[in-house]
Amino acid sequence: MIRVATPTRESGVFTAGNAIAARSIAVLIGVISSIVLARGLGSEGRGRFAIAAAVLGIGVQVVTLGLHASLPYYAARSPDAARRLLADGVRRMSLASVAFGLAVAGWAALGEPDWYRDCGATLTLIALVAVPAAGLQLLSQAMLLGLGRTMLYCWVAPPVMAVTVLTLLALLWAGTLSPASALVASGLVALATGIWIVSSIASGTGAAPHFSEQWSYMWRSWVIALLATMPPRVLTLALPSRAPLGEVGVWGVALTIVETMNSIAASVIAVRLAPLLADRGDGGTFWRAAWVSVAGVFASTAVMCGAVALVLPFLLPLGFGADFASATGIVVACMPGVVAYSTSAMLQSVLAARGQPPSAMLAPSVSVGATLAVLLVPGVQSGTTFAWAYSAQASVAMAVSAAVTVRVYRHRHRAASRQP
Repeated sequence: MIRVATPTRESGVFTAGNAIAARSIAVLIGVISSIVLARGLGSEGRGRFAIAAAVLGIGVQVVTLGLHASLPYYAARSPDAARRLLADGVRRMSLASVAFGLAVAGWAALGEPDWYRDCGATLTLIALVAVPAAGLQLLSQAMLLGLGRTMLYCWVAPPVMAVTVLTLLALLWAGTLSPASALVASGLVALATGIWIVSSIASGTGAAPHFSEQWSYMWRSWVIALLATMPPRVLTLALPSRAPLGEVGVWGVALTIVETMNSIAASVIAVRLAPLLADRGDGGTFWRAAWVSVAGVFASTAVMCGAVALVLPFLLPLGFGADFASATGIVVACMPGVVAYSTSAMLQSVLAARGQPPSAMLAPSVSVGATLAVLLVPGVQSGTTFAWAYSAQASVAMAVSAAVTVRVYRHRHRAASRQP
């Protein structure tokens, strides 16, 4: 049971080691899960699953309303009100899920987009129903980060992913593995995980910040999250109108590998972010830790991408099959974007830790603008071209994030130097 009133914050070295170990296990399990899906569904089935997963991913970012960023911020400052903060957030997320589902259903029925034609009504409906379940898991895990429980935050993923992959293997053995059954299994596991984490957070007696106080931080964090995570999912929904469903499946496998690398970097970011959230000062100590964190994320992600690039041409066809061999080129083309995206995310986290999500909003806005511009260019018809577009927009976002963070740092530094 987590004692919210007196949260324990583990040392940076200890939690960093646990984050690496936990994420390494999660990556291994995630690779197995991806192989099972690719082998069991084939390229076209994997394409349908990729489209449904994109709808689900966009939905989660929409309906969580920025709470996954604001909850850790306010829980770190009012730990005794964590359960109340989370309950209020889940209620708002539930209402937003209904609105999102109706909006997507209306778009699919009236507009009949190409992605809906390939995905189908049943799979789209399952994705929409799974949105609040995945959202609950995201919010509950974010609360752990705000409470300083970084070890549990890191280690909750491996057993959850293990249950998911065992379920997929059982479906494959029974001959019932399909995009729909795989999505249902993932949604049920996410729901169970969220409920378990929520039940483990003790009820506190503290008063939660008023919603009006939270909203200013929430909506800015919401926009940042939407803009930061939208490009690859928008590209996934756009690809069915430009390429066969089998190529969408290849893109889906490549994107899964890219997101796995992003998640490894995210674990390092989470460990680095926890002490920054707890630091309520604004002196040199905070900024020294912030710059070290940014450099560490950049270096570790670059090394990881280099290692993956060396082994991927041999291991990907061996694991996923010859039908997905072309995913190697897509992943390699995305690697500059992985480094840039992770570094940009750390820079934006530094700004958010200073309570300045408006300053962090510019970079993702530029990123989405670049992605939409790519979609308007005629002749962009392949996953590899989309991958280079992903890297380009992420690099622009990193440059903008760095410029904004330096500007905020200089402003705070000058303000501090003027104080007697």
